[in-house]
Amino acid sequence: MGLDNVIKFALSLTLFAAMTGQLPRITQQIRYAQVKLLEESKASKWGSPGLFVFRREGPQ
Repeated sequence: MGLDNVIKFALSLTLFAAMTGQLPRITQQIRYAQVKLLEESKASKWGSPGLFVFRREGPQ
């Protein structure tokens, strides 16, 4: 799968999520996955990070 196909797929998924009103939820899940990845990949000698604060996007 070339990079062009990946970009087209990501754009399609984003547009579909926006049309169904699920984009804020998907964005939040991506943020949680990023935090989880950071936690799992940190070395044992790293200091402990501060709290991650997420803004709420619009009414939910």
